[in-house]
Amino acid sequence: MRWQVRVRKFVCGNPACPRQIVTARLLTVAAPWARCTTRRMECLCALGLALGGAAGTRLTLRLRLRASRDTLLRLVRRLPLPAVPPLSAIGVDDWAHCKRHRYAQHREIAIAIELAQDFCAIVRIRQPDRFDSWLERATVSTVAPLQRFTTGLRADYDAVKAGLTLDWSNGPVEGQINRLKMLKRSMFGRANSTF
Repeated sequence: MRWQVRVRKFVCGNPACPRQIVTARLLTVAAPWARCTTRRMECLCALGLALGGAAGTRLTLRLRLRASRDTLLRLVRRLPLPAVPPLSAIGVDDWAHCKRHRYAQHREIAIAIELAQDFCAIVRIRQPDRFDSWLERATVSTVAPLQRFTTGLRADYDAVKAGLTLDWSNGPVEGQINRLKMLKRSMFGRANSTF
């Protein structure tokens, strides 16, 4: 459908005015220099938000609005972001309760971060004298993943202690073994990587 609208034109009497001819604006019908009405733009924006590009285009054909997917996406990108009030608190526990999950409280998160950083320092700087006290603190902590981790460390206590005290490591050997296993898998067609 094509409309021809007749509007009034005004001529500016000031010769220094950059706009010599001024037309009456119909802001409730269409924006200045718009190629379609405000109502049609609102419909297309709603379709673009609800369905996206390709599906929105199919529906516009059925509604006889005719718009490409690029037009719909362009209109959606032009929309201003909705105003969101600032958050006063984040209620993770309420959501977790509904989903029957239990997430760590802020205190437990702080304890987990502190214990993880201490363990990293013990391993990197090789401080075997601090390992036993860290193991005790992690065991009595309320963080379940760290408790499981300490159970595994206690099972291999001698190997962990040797890794912290001795100067040599079998890390390079393990790396070569893993590399050879990957090569064998690729030779026998069991690896999923493409070369």
